[in-house]
Amino acid sequence: MKLLLSLFDPPVKSLNKKGKRGSSLLLVDTDLKKHAFVNTPVIAEDTIGVTGMAYSGNWLCCNLFLTFINNKSSNISSYLYLINLITGFNCLYDLKISHYSHDIISVYPGKVYINCISTDSMIGVSFSPITGLLLSEELHFSLPAGGYGVFGFNSMCNYMHRWFGSLIYDNNSYNGEVIELSTQRVIYSNLNKPNSVFFNSAHRLCFCEGGAGKIHIGDSIFFVGGYPQGIIEDQDKGGYWVVSHFLPHTNLLFISYTGEIDYKNILSLDYFNVFKIIEVKGKWLNQYFQ
Repeated sequence: MKLLLSLFDPPVKSLNKKGKRGSSLLLVDTDLKKHAFVNTPVIAEDTIGVTGMAYSGNWLCCNLFLTFINNKSSNISSYLYLINLITGFNCLYDLKISHYSHDIISVYPGKVYINCISTDSMIGVSFSPITGLLLSEELHFSLPAGGYGVFGFNSMCNYMHRWFGSLIYDNNSYNGEVIELSTQRVIYSNLNKPNSVFFNSAHRLCFCEGGAGKIHIGDSIFFVGGYPQGIIEDQDKGGYWVVSHFLPHTNLLFISYTGEIDYKNILSLDYFNVFKIIEVKGKWLNQYFQ
């Protein structure tokens, strides 16, 4: 299985030829047990990384997250980075009302939703599904009494036209929740830094509990160790690929549907701060591993 991993604050060895941070995407082939950096645009020499990723029609949509340091003050800028899956053509847009953008979800081609952890809100962004031209950006949803990271709204998913999200409440241990966003219904509580919410092929709500080293698959809980963040189902192999952060390494683990870790297939990476995993689609990465 070919996976694409988003890297937040990529390591020094991903520097490009000009000596600037050059890649925030990591391509992993789990069959060949190889990985390679994917070329992405360089905005500045300061911290840069990709958080959320999603496919929307023929485009890969990424949240590009950038910190500018200027006279002891820092400003956060969020960019929407679009890559055409067929041609490799890419566009980069400076978003005006999206800050500290984390996850990104597409419900239909040309429309993505981005959650902002600093304002506990969701932004809707429209673009042309043909040319990639940015059309509009507007507030779609905001958590009541939220803002300035009160809830720590860090991941989300859409299932059957309903929105679900994970909240970490200002990084307080065992104060996190997974909720249905529109109704504020709490589904799971007393969690230690939940993240990466999604529904699997069996229609069960799943997520990582980073601070506890666990993954939740419906009502089943499996311990993987480290700080898990980023998970994807592999139906052909019968389980899930999970990124777990162990100092000084990051491990890509495979855990079966019954909760057994395949220790022969652990891929040890340098300490990459991975945010999300998605399956590779399109032809734009065909030049890698040939």
